[in-house]
Amino acid sequence: MQSSEGGTAKPPQAEDAVDRCLAEVRERADFSDACCVMGAASVYRRALARCVSSLGAEAKVINPIVTGWRKKNIRKAKTDSEDASSIASVYFAGLCLAQWHMEDPSQDLRSLTRDIDREDEALTKLKVMLRQETRRSFPEYESEFKNARFFSPPALALFERCPTARDVLGHQGRFIAGVIASGSARGKGAYMRKAGRLKSLAKSSLTWIGPGSMEASIIKRLCRQIGEQSEGVALLKSLLEAEAEAQSPALLGMYRGFGFTGYLSARFAVDLGGISRFDNEKRLVAWCGLDPSIRQSGSSVSAKGGISKRGSRTVRKVFYLASLDYISHPGKSKDFADLEAYYRKKRRDGKHHCVAAVACSTKLLRRFCYRYKDLLKETSK
Repeated sequence: MQSSEGGTAKPPQAEDAVDRCLAEVRERADFSDACCVMGAASVYRRALARCVSSLGAEAKVINPIVTGWRKKNIRKAKTDSEDASSIASVYFAGLCLAQWHMEDPSQDLRSLTRDIDREDEALTKLKVMLRQETRRSFPEYESEFKNARFFSPPALALFERCPTARDVLGHQGRFIAGVIASGSARGKGAYMRKAGRLKSLAKSSLTWIGPGSMEASIIKRLCRQIGEQSEGVALLKSLLEAEAEAQSPALLGMYRGFGFTGYLSARFAVDLGGISRFDNEKRLVAWCGLDPSIRQSGSSVSAKGGISKRGSRTVRKVFYLASLDYISHPGKSKDFADLEAYYRKKRRDGKHHCVAAVACSTKLLRRFCYRYKDLLKETSK
């Protein structure tokens, strides 16, 4: 940007500098009939779009994937006027639609889902670090707290108070049983027996890490961080559920009718939206990232790659785990009893377990699409 003296203006560092810059731009031209087209996909374009709207111009945001597909000569760093005119020509020629509006409330919900994914990923990293540290200090913890119980609040409380085998030996069985039984209505006898097993395992443990070691302090800090991070993720999920309920209660109720309750129904409503916006089930499968990826090099095209993994990984994960549940328990639901037979057929054809499970997920997603449209027709009558 050029200043009035002809030199290069410094980037504004405060709100008054931004106001002066906008006032200078308003004096130079009239933007009442102008339209600003931006090719952007991240949330950073929102500040620029609001700035353009404050000038009186109309802001249009289109997906850069569409512009790159329509115009192959557009560079990644769009600093040339020729690139700008190419992006504008894609929109004004009607080759694509605007992807974002200033007052679209769903953008805030999508931004909240990204925050949830980011915090959930950080929580997973903390859990992996805790499991690695406990394997060094007292690996027998994994035999008593299996799977998800390893990160339950009682287990984290015990790990924080007794991070090593020597700490377990230094406390009485009643103390250990009281920590494990915190907030539980189960009988004390079961927790006393678990405490006895832990003390016997600690006697035969071969770890050399002491109570005051650096590893023990790391485990205590990780337990506190996991507890705080879990509370933050739960708070964000409850906030998403409340906001989704306030904005689209009908869509949320429809997903609850399919068995998705709580956070999952809100996540489906935000990420997937209304399934009726997809022309057919193939587009829905492609949006969820369960379609096969195509690898092309020159004139050779191969469609034997893995799934594309586009779209929401939460939706993809839900259908994958649901298909595994129906495969493992074929008598759980009569409507999905044929999934187990379909899985066996894929296995007989020589497919790997994961490939057969993904095929069942795709089949389940198609059936979900059909039922959604049938339910939509019944409610519209």
